[in-house]
Amino acid sequence: MKQRSVYKIQPSSAPIKTKKDMDPVTAAYLVGGAAAAVVAAPVALGAIGFTSAGIAAGSYAASMMSAAAVANGGAVAAGSTVAVLQAAANRPRQLKIEDASSTYYYYY
Repeated sequence: MKQRSVYKIQPSSAPIKTKKDMDPVTAAYLVGGAAAAVVAAPVALGAIGFTSAGIAAGSYAASMMSAAAVANGGAVAAGSTVAVLQAAANRPRQLKIEDASSTYYYYY
């Protein structure tokens, strides 16, 4: 009969990090990366052909739309990747800044 090995698990002596232990530099990079993603998303969508006026002819977005329409019998399905990206590109972007006396809206 084959003898089985028994392993004992020892508790780690290293402390478990919690959310409050996050380094301030890491938090700054996290916030900066999230802000950069929000700013870069409209630029990236426009670069591949999703514009506020619609999908640009001859672009990568047009080829995506064509493939989605062929796969779906001639129409682009609501909720598909092409539809979601076009809706995101079509969304108006605004920056709201408030101070003690007034509120400013910047549209871009």
